[in-house]
Amino acid sequence: MRIFRYEWLMAIGMQRGIKPFYLLFAALFGLFSSQDIFAQSERSKWTPVKTASNVDVLYQLSTCDGTDVIFVRFVNRNNYPVRIVWKEAFDTQVEKNTLGKGVEKSMLLPVGETVNTDCNRDQLPECKISAKQIAPHYRASIQGYRLTELTVTKQ
Repeated sequence: MRIFRYEWLMAIGMQRGIKPFYLLFAALFGLFSSQDIFAQSERSKWTPVKTASNVDVLYQLSTCDGTDVIFVRFVNRNNYPVRIVWKEAFDTQVEKNTLGKGVEKSMLLPVGETVNTDCNRDQLPECKISAKQIAPHYRASIQGYRLTELTVTKQ
């Protein structure tokens, strides 16, 4: 069966004047690049974390300059600004449920969506968390993110 497929592939290439090596290379490149694109799209989707008082928290795993990062998106569905206070926990390839240094974070959220998905800008440092911040003593591969606490108050 493999010989037939190879001969068929070669016959098409020869009819069009394409050298066999380049035809085989193009076929393999197409196969592997489509798998990488699928893997990238799976990694880059937004995952819900928690909802409280009409505020949704979602995260997205990504990579910036070869380092894993988490982008956090807050969606305030209220018709007024709110202050949120939260604590984070992370999963890496070494540690599960690692607390984010036990630090309580807070942020004033306007109505609508608050997000930072730009590796080169740190306009919202609460919305971008690097693996280096989570585990400075080893090269962490981030596998999960959650909130251990989330408080929402009207402003």
